[in-house]
Amino acid sequence: DEVEEDEDFDYDDYDGSPQMHPIEEELVERLLELELERITELALEYTPLPLASVRRLSSCAKLAGLVTLDLRYTNLDDEGLEALAASPYLAGVRSLHLQRNRISARGAKALAAGPWSRLRFLDLRDNRIGVDGARALAASPLLAGVETLRLYNKDVDAQGTRALAESAHLPAPIRRYWAACWSSQ
Repeated sequence: DEVEEDEDFDYDDYDGSPQMHPIEEELVERLLELELERITELALEYTPLPLASVRRLSSCAKLAGLVTLDLRYTNLDDEGLEALAASPYLAGVRSLHLQRNRISARGAKALAAGPWSRLRFLDLRDNRIGVDGARALAASPLLAGVETLRLYNKDVDAQGTRALAESAHLPAPIRRYWAACWSSQ
């Protein structure tokens, strides 16, 4: 007998990624009504966020104490990342998880110009950063303190790999890693 699947099943989809259900803007509003001043970590991963919700998060002074912001698999796009990067309330973020979103060179440029002087961990894997995005990251003095940069070669191409390897701002261990990647291409 063939089992009929419920249309609302929660199993992984065909590529192994979890099924995602968008968060309603109303829920973000309700979240932001809470006393969040002492929150140091906000993890909304695997929850598609509408642009209005990202903008609302970016403008919330209650989040000024965040140290970790996890927005993996949230369908965050360039416009959303621009809103985050323009937020004075997120300047203290040290760990930024942006894996598998819809970030291109435009978003990487916004990220590179953002308030991230305390940033130590940056995960941009599975985003189409491209050469221009890699160059923007490599040229950003704001990323000088990054200790871990997670990014795939395929996301930045060979010239992007070279830009990261030759960065005057990224720490030596990160530059050496990208130099090894570049020399093996």
